[in-house]
Parts: sequence; C-alpha cells; structure tokens
Amino acid sequence: MLVFRTSTAYERWWEGRMQWGALVNHSRNLAVSAAAMFPEKDLESKHRMAVLITNFCIALKEHLRAGVKVEELVFLSEGGQTGIFFERSYTWSYQFTNS
Repeated sequence: MLVFRTSTAYERWWEGRMQWGALVNHSRNLAVSAAAMFPEKDLESKHRMAVLITNFCIALKEHLRAGVKVEELVFLSEGGQTGIFFERSYTWSYQFTNS
C-alpha cells in the first residue's frame, strides 16, 4: 500500500513538472514570437510583452499555491520597472538592444 501511494505521488509530481516545463517552453516561444512581430526599434513594446508573460507565469504559480501575491509581480511604471524585478535575476531568451 505504501509503495502504491509513493508511486502515485511521484506520478503526480512528474506530471506537474512536465506541465510547468511546457509552460516555460511556450512562454519562451511566445516571447520570441512577440519580439519578432514588433518593429526592431520598438524596444518598449518588446519589453512590456516580456514582462506581461513573466507576470502570467508568476501569477499562475501563486494561484496554484495559495493565491496571487501582487507584491511578487513585475510592475511597469512610467519610470521603468519597479517591484521585485530588480531582486531577481532573469535570463531573457532575446536581447532588448538594437543589434
């Protein structure tokens, strides 16, 4: 009986891991596609789209746990980004510079 429970728990964990990995891959593909759709010089729109995609992933994670924590989201303001964004290290799948 204990082996069955352990196996079932592992299967549920593995399924969640696969779904989260798929979300990460789809989010990355969406960000790359959105970056390609905007004009090269429109860095603001590219950046805003990347932040919105990031916020969706963070909000989904928090929703699945205990509810969305607004303080964890990346905020956009007229002066740029504020909030927890500067405390985290993100690796973007594309660059925001004109190359």
